[in-house]
Amino acid sequence: MLIYIKSGEAGWEVERQIELPDDEKLVRSILRSVKRRLDPPKAAGGGIEEKAEPSPAAPAQETKEPEAEEGYRGFLLVKCQNCGKIYAYNARSETTESVCRDCGHTTPLRMLAQALFDCPKCGTKWTYKTNLLGAEATCRCIQCGTEMRARWHKNLRKYVPQE
Repeated sequence: MLIYIKSGEAGWEVERQIELPDDEKLVRSILRSVKRRLDPPKAAGGGIEEKAEPSPAAPAQETKEPEAEEGYRGFLLVKCQNCGKIYAYNARSETTESVCRDCGHTTPLRMLAQALFDCPKCGTKWTYKTNLLGAEATCRCIQCGTEMRARWHKNLRKYVPQE
């Protein structure tokens, strides 16, 4: 099945053509995710939905929970796979991909590492998720704009603040 996705992200108009796999569970999961993003959330305290209870005469059926989708929220430090530009932003909702502000390339977000930063000027501590693979990571402090540095700690498998 071939689908077309048109979206406006960070001021960019992006159109993608995606061939869905033959895996029925995966296709259902993708469609549920799209539907969740398109349907507005219900107002707090709004309509209360009643769940239908199974009738005692009906045999009990095992229901499988839908597989959790892996997404990232919060501060992300992403390197574009196409142009190599590194940019940071705050993802307010779970996301599994990032669109480059410069070239428009979509970078999938998988198995992101944690990056811890301490601002040397104001002392604020920041936690990011990143796809960087280098020995060092740099980012600017949101509070004061000072450059912060972190180095890869192979035993902890994350970036730690540089002394």
